[in-house]
Amino acid sequence: RTPAAPPPRKRPPLPEGRARCRHPGCNAEYSVAENHSTACRYHLKPPLFHEGSKQWQCCGVKKWDFDDFLAVPGCAVGPHEPDE
Repeated sequence: RTPAAPPPRKRPPLPEGRARCRHPGCNAEYSVAENHSTACRYHLKPPLFHEGSKQWQCCGVKKWDFDDFLAVPGCAVGPHEPDE
């Protein structure tokens, strides 16, 4: 008999007036009141992981090192979008 998978971890709730951005490459916690049209730099498409490489599909940037991959600046700018 196979043991059941552990339940997914839930993030703790954020304080009132705060939200977490759902954009790929951002995921920042931000103040809802201070959000504006250029507050977020993000990627338009999710990442692609293949045979050890990491690539942002929207801008074609490919990296092998995970820290280098995370450091790639977003290719789009707009307001943060709350993670529901």
